[in-house]
Amino acid sequence: MTCDHCSTPIEPADLADHVHGGRFHYFCIVRMVVGSVGHQLQRCSCYGGDASDPPRLSRREAALAACYLNIGRHHGGFAEVPTGPGLTDCDHEPPPF
Repeated sequence: MTCDHCSTPIEPADLADHVHGGRFHYFCIVRMVVGSVGHQLQRCSCYGGDASDPPRLSRREAALAACYLNIGRHHGGFAEVPTGPGLTDCDHEPPPF
């Protein structure tokens, strides 16, 4: 089974869920809710800019970057990223962006 956002396989250890009839990695759901890195930094077309996801990242990596940016900005930083079984998508160092 693949993620409907990033089109990569959803592995048994990945935290994933069904949303509106689709299947998604957890961090892809977060990306769809909070927006791209460019949107969160207010550099996208919504704010008069042209930034979106970092161009050198895959769609999955960009979703992870958006997840980490949101956690870092709104939940006390990366030290408090939740970890545990099934949280393989957000339990390691954030990607460079």
